[in-house]
Amino acid sequence: MLTDLHMHSFFSFDGKSSAEDMCISAVDKGIGSIAFTEHYDILPTWATPDRVDNRTEYTACDKEAYETILSLKEKYTGKLNIIYSIELGQSHHDLEASHAFIDAHCFDFVLGSIHQTRYGNYSDYYFLDYSKQNIPELMEDYYNENAQLVSSGILDSLGHLDYPIRVMEGFIPYPVELKEYKEAVWEIMKLLVSRNIVLEINTTGLGRWFKRMSPEPWVLELYREAGGKFVTVGSDTHSAEFVGFHSSDAIELAHSMGLKVVASFVNRTITEVV
Repeated sequence: MLTDLHMHSFFSFDGKSSAEDMCISAVDKGIGSIAFTEHYDILPTWATPDRVDNRTEYTACDKEAYETILSLKEKYTGKLNIIYSIELGQSHHDLEASHAFIDAHCFDFVLGSIHQTRYGNYSDYYFLDYSKQNIPELMEDYYNENAQLVSSGILDSLGHLDYPIRVMEGFIPYPVELKEYKEAVWEIMKLLVSRNIVLEINTTGLGRWFKRMSPEPWVLELYREAGGKFVTVGSDTHSAEFVGFHSSDAIELAHSMGLKVVASFVNRTITEVV
């Protein structure tokens, strides 16, 4: 079964396709299981004083998103497994708000990620001027944030473990070498296993400047050595065109590493693997 457990529709502020168009694309490509992991970034109220809503645009349409997913689940029964999900950004920055948000919904799957950095002027990594950054220091801070996020235990899978790399084209040498952070990554892998959280293989990088999936194979080896058994596979697509992007390659990579791919979550519990 092909899977894509990291997708964004119009219900995310940066989504470019409707949820139904993404379902149609998944069925056309023979994908059996998908998750709409719409954005919900947790930010302290002091971090963005110019914004009325310090979470994300998702709060304005979460009821509509839920009703849409329920409708699509019924419509595509027998054709496509649709998992009601969320991508919860840096939830450890405000655990009380994070738990309240999750408790108010009935997500079957919570993908945890780091998008916003407290390093510097509290910004999304996408908007940093990397020509003015101390890259090693920034990356060390990024992995420290991931360790804190995993330690919180609030997530089911850890997303895109080298997120800042996506926007560093021209600022760091190619190919990207992250093994200098191996010790920090090893600690995250051990934390994942101890908290019963799985690791994501994110395929979007195959279409970006560094032309590879995330994380690199050596990270998957560390994860397995730490006792990891399962991974999720996600395209991180924001449009119907790229639903299931290189899903088969990611599954093949996982199997070559001795890992199984999660095909479904129900009530925050793994219910099917491939």
